[in-house]
Amino acid sequence: AQIAIACALSTGGVALLMSYGRLMKIEPGFGVAHRQVASLSLTANNNTSTILNAVSAMLGIKSAAMASIAPGTIGGPRTGIRLATDPPAQTIEAAKKAFFRITTPAFMRTAGIRIIEGREFADADSLTSTRVMIVSRTLAARYFPGQDVLGRAMITPFDAQPWTVVGIVDDIRQLGLDQDAYPEMYFPLAQWTFGKLTTLDLLVESATQPIAESTLRHTIAAAAPGVAIDKVRMMSERLNESTASRYFETSLMGTFSTVALLIALSGLYSVIAYLVEMRRHEIAVRMAVGASPSQVVRMITLEGAAMGAAGCLIGAGAAFALRTFAQPFLFAVAPGDPMLLAQVAAAVWIAVVIASIAPATRAGRSPVLTLLHSD
Repeated sequence: AQIAIACALSTGGVALLMSYGRLMKIEPGFGVAHRQVASLSLTANNNTSTILNAVSAMLGIKSAAMASIAPGTIGGPRTGIRLATDPPAQTIEAAKKAFFRITTPAFMRTAGIRIIEGREFADADSLTSTRVMIVSRTLAARYFPGQDVLGRAMITPFDAQPWTVVGIVDDIRQLGLDQDAYPEMYFPLAQWTFGKLTTLDLLVESATQPIAESTLRHTIAAAAPGVAIDKVRMMSERLNESTASRYFETSLMGTFSTVALLIALSGLYSVIAYLVEMRRHEIAVRMAVGASPSQVVRMITLEGAAMGAAGCLIGAGAAFALRTFAQPFLFAVAPGDPMLLAQVAAAVWIAVVIASIAPATRAGRSPVLTLLHSD
Protein backbone atom coordinates (compact mmCIF):
# COMPACT_ATOMS: atom_id res chain seq x y z
CA ALA A 1 0.00 0.00 0.00
CA GLN A 2 2.84 2.41 0.85
CA ILE A 3 4.54 1.69 -2.46
CA ALA A 4 1.28 2.18 -4.37
CA ILE A 5 0.59 5.52 -2.67
CA ALA A 6 4.19 6.64 -3.22
CA CYS A 7 4.02 5.69 -6.91
CA ALA A 8 0.74 7.56 -7.41
CA LEU A 9 2.00 10.67 -5.62
CA SER A 10 5.34 10.52 -7.45
CA THR A 11 3.49 10.42 -10.76
CA GLY A 12 1.55 13.53 -9.79
CA GLY A 13 4.69 15.26 -8.55
CA VAL A 14 6.64 14.54 -11.73
CA ALA A 15 3.69 15.62 -13.89
CA LEU A 16 3.41 18.92 -12.01
CA LEU A 17 7.17 19.46 -12.24
CA MET A 18 7.10 18.87 -16.00
CA SER A 19 4.07 21.14 -16.28
CA TYR A 20 5.74 23.96 -14.36
CA GLY A 21 8.93 23.59 -16.42
CA ARG A 22 7.02 23.87 -19.69
CA LEU A 23 4.97 26.77 -18.36
CA MET A 24 8.11 28.75 -17.51
CA LYS A 25 9.34 28.30 -21.10
CA ILE A 26 6.30 30.16 -22.45
CA GLU A 27 7.09 33.65 -23.68
CA PRO A 28 4.80 36.21 -21.98
CA GLY A 29 4.90 38.50 -25.01
CA PHE A 30 6.67 41.35 -23.19
CA GLY A 31 10.17 41.99 -21.92
CA VAL A 32 11.16 40.99 -18.41
CA ALA A 33 14.89 41.58 -18.05
CA HIS A 34 16.08 44.97 -16.70
CA ARG A 35 12.53 46.28 -16.30
CA GLN A 36 10.89 47.77 -13.23
CA VAL A 37 7.33 48.88 -12.51
CA ALA A 38 6.03 51.44 -10.03
CA SER A 39 2.37 52.31 -9.50
CA LEU A 40 1.81 56.07 -9.22
CA SER A 41 -1.21 57.80 -7.69
CA LEU A 42 -1.37 61.18 -9.40
CA THR A 43 -2.94 64.44 -8.36
CA ALA A 44 -4.63 66.98 -10.60
CA ASN A 45 -1.41 68.99 -10.81
CA ASN A 46 0.84 66.11 -11.84
CA ASN A 47 2.04 66.09 -15.42
CA THR A 48 2.98 62.70 -16.84
CA SER A 49 5.36 64.23 -19.39
CA THR A 50 7.32 65.93 -16.61
CA ILE A 51 7.69 62.65 -14.75
CA LEU A 52 8.71 60.73 -17.87
CA ASN A 53 11.25 63.37 -18.90
CA ALA A 54 12.83 63.32 -15.44
CA VAL A 55 12.97 59.52 -15.27
CA SER A 56 14.24 59.18 -18.84
CA ALA A 57 17.10 61.58 -18.02
CA MET A 58 18.34 59.36 -15.19
CA LEU A 59 21.68 57.67 -15.62
CA GLY A 60 21.23 54.05 -16.70
CA ILE A 61 17.68 54.42 -18.05
CA LYS A 62 17.12 53.24 -21.62
CA SER A 63 13.43 54.01 -21.88
CA ALA A 64 10.42 54.96 -19.76
CA ALA A 65 6.68 54.94 -20.36
CA MET A 66 3.36 54.85 -18.52
CA ALA A 67 0.25 52.73 -18.88
CA SER A 68 -3.07 52.34 -17.15
CA ILE A 69 -2.03 48.72 -16.45
CA ALA A 70 1.51 47.45 -16.89
CA PRO A 71 2.16 44.04 -18.47
CA GLY A 72 2.27 41.22 -15.97
CA THR A 73 -1.05 42.17 -14.39
CA ILE A 74 -3.64 39.43 -14.68
CA GLY A 75 -6.79 40.61 -16.46
CA GLY A 76 -7.92 44.21 -16.83
CA PRO A 77 -10.83 46.27 -18.18
CA ARG A 78 -12.55 45.21 -21.39
CA THR A 79 -14.78 46.91 -23.91
CA GLY A 80 -16.24 46.35 -27.36
CA ILE A 81 -14.67 47.01 -30.76
CA ARG A 82 -15.95 47.01 -34.34
CA LEU A 83 -15.13 48.41 -37.73
CA ALA A 84 -16.77 51.77 -38.39
CA THR A 85 -18.42 50.18 -41.44
CA ASP A 86 -19.95 47.33 -39.42
CA PRO A 87 -23.31 47.60 -37.65
CA PRO A 88 -23.36 47.52 -33.86
CA ALA A 89 -23.75 44.14 -32.19
CA GLN A 90 -27.32 43.27 -31.24
CA THR A 91 -26.36 41.59 -27.95
CA ILE A 92 -23.50 41.77 -25.47
CA GLU A 93 -22.61 38.15 -26.22
CA ALA A 94 -22.28 38.91 -29.94
CA ALA A 95 -20.06 41.96 -29.40
CA LYS A 96 -16.36 41.79 -30.20
CA LYS A 97 -14.64 42.41 -26.85
CA ALA A 98 -11.03 43.14 -25.99
CA PHE A 99 -8.86 44.26 -23.09
CA PHE A 100 -7.66 47.84 -23.42
CA ARG A 101 -4.78 49.88 -22.02
CA ILE A 102 -4.06 53.60 -22.13
CA THR A 103 -0.36 54.25 -22.73
CA THR A 104 2.17 56.97 -23.43
CA PRO A 105 4.55 57.04 -26.39
CA ALA A 106 7.46 54.57 -26.27
CA PHE A 107 5.39 52.10 -24.27
CA MET A 108 5.87 49.23 -26.75
CA ARG A 109 9.62 49.76 -26.82
CA THR A 110 9.87 50.04 -23.06
CA ALA A 111 7.64 47.02 -22.40
CA GLY A 112 9.41 44.93 -25.03
CA ILE A 113 6.22 44.30 -27.03
CA ARG A 114 7.06 43.60 -30.67
CA ILE A 115 5.45 45.82 -33.32
CA ILE A 116 4.34 43.62 -36.22
CA GLU A 117 2.99 46.31 -38.53
CA GLY A 118 2.70 50.06 -38.43
CA ARG A 119 4.01 52.17 -35.57
CA GLU A 120 3.54 52.87 -31.91
CA PHE A 121 2.22 56.09 -30.43
CA ALA A 122 4.22 59.29 -30.89
CA ASP A 123 4.27 62.72 -29.29
CA ALA A 124 2.36 64.01 -32.33
CA ASP A 125 -0.68 61.94 -31.34
CA SER A 126 -2.50 64.67 -29.42
CA LEU A 127 -6.01 65.92 -28.80
CA THR A 128 -5.86 68.02 -31.97
CA SER A 129 -4.71 65.17 -34.26
CA THR A 130 -6.49 62.14 -35.65
CA ARG A 131 -7.46 59.68 -32.94
CA VAL A 132 -5.34 56.56 -33.20
CA MET A 133 -5.19 53.12 -31.61
CA ILE A 134 -3.11 49.96 -31.71
CA VAL A 135 -4.51 46.43 -31.79
CA SER A 136 -2.99 43.06 -30.97
CA ARG A 137 -2.36 40.29 -33.47
CA THR A 138 -5.05 38.09 -31.90
CA LEU A 139 -7.64 40.86 -32.11
CA ALA A 140 -6.99 41.35 -35.81
CA ALA A 141 -6.93 37.62 -36.58
CA ARG A 142 -9.95 36.64 -34.46
CA TYR A 143 -12.36 39.44 -35.23
CA PHE A 144 -11.26 40.51 -38.72
CA PRO A 145 -9.79 37.41 -40.39
CA GLY A 146 -8.44 37.94 -43.86
CA GLN A 147 -8.72 41.73 -43.55
CA ASP A 148 -5.99 44.33 -43.32
CA VAL A 149 -7.03 46.41 -40.31
CA LEU A 150 -4.06 48.77 -40.50
CA GLY A 151 -5.41 52.21 -41.34
CA ARG A 152 -9.03 51.16 -40.78
CA ALA A 153 -11.43 53.15 -38.60
CA MET A 154 -12.72 51.44 -35.46
CA ILE A 155 -15.63 52.30 -33.16
CA THR A 156 -15.72 51.63 -29.42
CA PRO A 157 -18.56 52.10 -26.89
CA PHE A 158 -16.76 55.16 -25.45
CA ASP A 159 -18.33 57.40 -28.10
CA ALA A 160 -19.30 57.42 -31.77
CA GLN A 161 -16.05 58.94 -33.01
CA PRO A 162 -13.68 56.58 -34.88
CA TRP A 163 -10.17 55.53 -33.94
CA THR A 164 -7.67 54.81 -36.72
CA VAL A 165 -5.53 51.70 -36.33
CA VAL A 166 -1.88 52.76 -36.74
CA GLY A 167 -0.18 49.61 -35.48
CA ILE A 168 -0.52 45.87 -34.90
CA VAL A 169 1.55 44.44 -32.06
CA ASP A 170 2.34 41.00 -30.76
CA ASP A 171 0.15 39.37 -28.14
CA ILE A 172 0.82 39.41 -24.42
CA ARG A 173 -0.56 36.72 -22.12
CA GLN A 174 -2.63 38.97 -19.88
CA LEU A 175 -4.62 36.06 -18.40
CA GLY A 176 -1.55 34.10 -17.32
CA LEU A 177 1.14 32.05 -19.02
CA ASP A 178 -1.12 29.02 -19.05
CA GLN A 179 -3.88 30.85 -20.96
CA ASP A 180 -4.08 31.83 -24.60
CA ALA A 181 -3.72 35.49 -25.46
CA TYR A 182 -6.94 37.50 -25.45
CA PRO A 183 -7.64 40.35 -27.94
CA GLU A 184 -6.18 43.63 -26.77
CA MET A 185 -6.09 47.24 -27.90
CA TYR A 186 -4.16 50.31 -26.85
CA PHE A 187 -5.11 54.01 -26.77
CA PRO A 188 -2.79 57.02 -26.36
CA LEU A 189 -2.98 58.77 -23.00
CA ALA A 190 -2.85 62.18 -24.72
CA GLN A 191 -6.13 61.43 -26.55
CA TRP A 192 -7.93 59.80 -23.64
CA THR A 193 -10.83 62.00 -22.52
CA PHE A 194 -13.10 59.41 -20.94
CA GLY A 195 -12.33 60.00 -17.30
CA LYS A 196 -9.24 61.20 -15.45
CA LEU A 197 -6.69 58.48 -14.82
CA THR A 198 -5.52 58.95 -11.25
CA THR A 199 -3.39 55.81 -11.15
CA LEU A 200 -0.77 54.89 -13.73
CA ASP A 201 1.96 52.28 -13.84
CA LEU A 202 5.42 53.65 -14.58
CA LEU A 203 7.54 51.19 -16.56
CA VAL A 204 11.28 51.74 -16.90
CA GLU A 205 13.93 49.76 -18.75
CA SER A 206 17.48 50.06 -17.48
CA ALA A 207 20.60 49.46 -19.54
CA THR A 208 22.27 46.98 -17.18
CA GLN A 209 21.59 47.08 -13.46
CA PRO A 210 18.17 47.91 -11.97
CA ILE A 211 17.75 51.46 -10.75
CA ALA A 212 17.81 51.78 -6.95
CA GLU A 213 14.30 52.22 -5.60
CA SER A 214 15.32 55.19 -3.45
CA THR A 215 16.86 56.94 -6.46
CA LEU A 216 13.77 56.38 -8.59
CA ARG A 217 11.49 57.60 -5.81
CA HIS A 218 13.55 60.74 -5.29
CA THR A 219 13.50 61.56 -9.01
CA ILE A 220 9.74 61.10 -9.30
CA ALA A 221 9.04 63.09 -6.15
CA ALA A 222 11.23 65.96 -7.36
CA ALA A 223 9.48 66.05 -10.74
CA ALA A 224 5.95 65.66 -9.35
CA PRO A 225 5.57 66.72 -5.71
CA GLY A 226 2.67 65.05 -3.97
CA VAL A 227 2.61 61.93 -6.15
CA ALA A 228 2.15 58.71 -4.17
CA ILE A 229 4.57 55.97 -5.22
CA ASP A 230 3.79 52.33 -4.55
CA LYS A 231 6.52 49.72 -4.11
CA VAL A 232 8.92 49.56 -7.05
CA ARG A 233 9.10 45.99 -8.32
CA MET A 234 11.03 44.12 -10.95
CA MET A 235 8.99 42.85 -13.88
CA SER A 236 10.26 39.36 -13.08
CA GLU A 237 8.56 39.60 -9.66
CA ARG A 238 5.25 40.47 -11.28
CA LEU A 239 5.60 37.56 -13.67
CA ASN A 240 6.43 35.20 -10.81
CA GLU A 241 3.29 36.31 -8.99
CA SER A 242 1.19 35.11 -11.92
CA THR A 243 2.73 31.64 -11.61
CA ALA A 244 2.80 31.54 -7.80
CA SER A 245 -0.15 29.15 -7.51
CA ARG A 246 1.49 26.74 -9.96
CA TYR A 247 4.75 26.91 -8.03
CA PHE A 248 2.93 26.24 -4.75
CA GLU A 249 1.07 23.25 -6.19
CA THR A 250 4.28 21.82 -7.63
CA SER A 251 6.24 22.32 -4.40
CA LEU A 252 3.46 20.84 -2.26
CA MET A 253 2.97 17.81 -4.47
CA GLY A 254 6.72 17.30 -4.78
CA THR A 255 7.11 17.38 -1.00
CA PHE A 256 4.25 14.93 -0.46
CA SER A 257 5.53 12.51 -3.09
CA THR A 258 9.10 12.65 -1.72
CA VAL A 259 7.95 12.02 1.85
CA ALA A 260 5.64 9.23 0.72
CA LEU A 261 8.44 7.58 -1.25
CA LEU A 262 10.86 7.77 1.69
CA ILE A 263 8.24 6.31 4.01
CA ALA A 264 7.53 3.52 1.52
CA LEU A 265 11.22 2.69 1.11
CA SER A 266 11.89 2.70 4.84
CA GLY A 267 8.76 0.63 5.42
CA LEU A 268 9.80 -1.86 2.76
CA TYR A 269 13.29 -2.08 4.27
CA SER A 270 11.77 -2.77 7.69
CA VAL A 271 9.34 -5.37 6.36
CA ILE A 272 12.04 -7.26 4.48
CA ALA A 273 14.40 -7.07 7.44
CA TYR A 274 11.62 -8.50 9.63
CA LEU A 275 10.87 -11.27 7.14
CA VAL A 276 14.56 -12.14 6.96
CA GLU A 277 14.65 -12.37 10.75
CA MET A 278 11.57 -14.60 10.79
CA ARG A 279 13.11 -16.88 8.14
CA ARG A 280 16.60 -17.09 9.61
CA HIS A 281 16.35 -20.88 10.14
CA GLU A 282 15.12 -21.40 6.58
CA ILE A 283 17.98 -19.30 5.27
CA ALA A 284 20.46 -21.21 7.45
CA VAL A 285 19.19 -24.56 6.17
CA ARG A 286 19.39 -23.36 2.56
CA MET A 287 22.97 -22.23 3.07
CA ALA A 288 23.86 -25.44 4.97
CA VAL A 289 22.73 -27.62 2.07
CA GLY A 290 24.73 -25.61 -0.46
CA ALA A 291 22.96 -22.34 -1.25
CA SER A 292 25.50 -19.58 -1.84
CA PRO A 293 25.21 -16.12 -0.25
CA SER A 294 24.51 -14.63 -3.68
CA GLN A 295 21.58 -17.02 -4.15
CA VAL A 296 20.14 -15.98 -0.78
CA VAL A 297 20.56 -12.30 -1.66
CA ARG A 298 18.91 -12.86 -5.03
CA MET A 299 15.98 -14.75 -3.49
CA ILE A 300 15.20 -12.06 -0.92
CA THR A 301 15.76 -9.21 -3.38
CA LEU A 302 13.40 -10.80 -5.88
CA GLU A 303 10.72 -11.05 -3.20
CA GLY A 304 11.12 -7.33 -2.49
CA ALA A 305 11.11 -6.61 -6.21
CA ALA A 306 7.88 -8.56 -6.63
CA MET A 307 6.28 -6.62 -3.79
CA GLY A 308 7.49 -3.40 -5.36
CA ALA A 309 6.18 -4.36 -8.80
CA ALA A 310 2.74 -5.07 -7.38
CA GLY A 311 2.70 -1.73 -5.54
CA CYS A 312 3.91 0.21 -8.59
CA LEU A 313 1.31 -1.46 -10.79
CA ILE A 314 -1.48 -0.50 -8.39
CA GLY A 315 -0.05 3.04 -7.99
CA ALA A 316 0.22 3.57 -11.74
CA GLY A 317 -3.35 2.37 -12.14
CA ALA A 318 -4.53 4.79 -9.45
CA ALA A 319 -2.67 7.66 -11.11
CA PHE A 320 -4.29 6.78 -14.45
CA ALA A 321 -7.74 6.61 -12.84
CA LEU A 322 -7.26 10.10 -11.34
CA ARG A 323 -6.14 11.67 -14.63
CA THR A 324 -9.40 13.63 -15.05
CA PHE A 325 -9.01 15.14 -11.58
CA ALA A 326 -5.36 16.08 -12.25
CA GLN A 327 -5.90 17.64 -15.68
CA PRO A 328 -6.90 21.17 -14.47
CA PHE A 329 -3.62 21.45 -12.53
CA LEU A 330 -1.39 20.56 -15.49
CA PHE A 331 -0.13 22.53 -18.47
CA ALA A 332 0.98 20.82 -21.70
CA VAL A 333 1.26 17.48 -19.87
CA ALA A 334 -1.19 14.57 -20.22
CA PRO A 335 -1.76 13.10 -16.73
CA GLY A 336 -2.56 9.66 -18.17
CA ASP A 337 0.45 9.58 -20.51
CA PRO A 338 1.53 5.90 -20.61
CA MET A 339 5.18 6.89 -21.04
CA LEU A 340 5.08 9.11 -17.96
CA LEU A 341 3.38 6.42 -15.89
CA ALA A 342 5.87 3.79 -17.02
CA GLN A 343 8.91 5.97 -16.32
CA VAL A 344 7.78 6.97 -12.82
CA ALA A 345 6.75 3.41 -11.95
CA ALA A 346 10.12 2.13 -13.18
CA ALA A 347 11.98 4.72 -11.10
CA VAL A 348 10.00 3.86 -7.98
CA TRP A 349 10.51 0.13 -8.61
CA ILE A 350 14.27 0.60 -8.94
CA ALA A 351 14.28 2.50 -5.64
CA VAL A 352 12.33 -0.39 -4.06
CA VAL A 353 14.82 -2.95 -5.35
CA ILE A 354 17.72 -0.91 -3.97
CA ALA A 355 15.96 -0.74 -0.60
CA SER A 356 15.60 -4.54 -0.66
CA ILE A 357 19.29 -5.20 -1.30
CA ALA A 358 20.57 -4.06 2.12
CA PRO A 359 18.66 -6.57 4.34
CA ALA A 360 19.12 -9.26 1.72
CA THR A 361 22.88 -8.72 1.69
CA ARG A 362 23.03 -8.81 5.48
CA ALA A 363 21.20 -12.13 5.50
CA GLY A 364 23.54 -13.58 2.89
CA ARG A 365 26.63 -12.60 4.88
CA SER A 366 25.44 -14.01 8.22
CA PRO A 367 27.33 -17.13 9.37
CA VAL A 368 25.25 -20.32 9.20
CA LEU A 369 25.96 -21.29 12.83
CA THR A 370 24.90 -17.85 14.03
CA LEU A 371 21.58 -18.22 12.22
CA LEU A 372 21.03 -21.75 13.58
CA HIS A 373 21.77 -20.80 17.20
CA SER A 374 20.18 -17.33 17.14
CA ASP A 375 17.42 -18.51 19.52
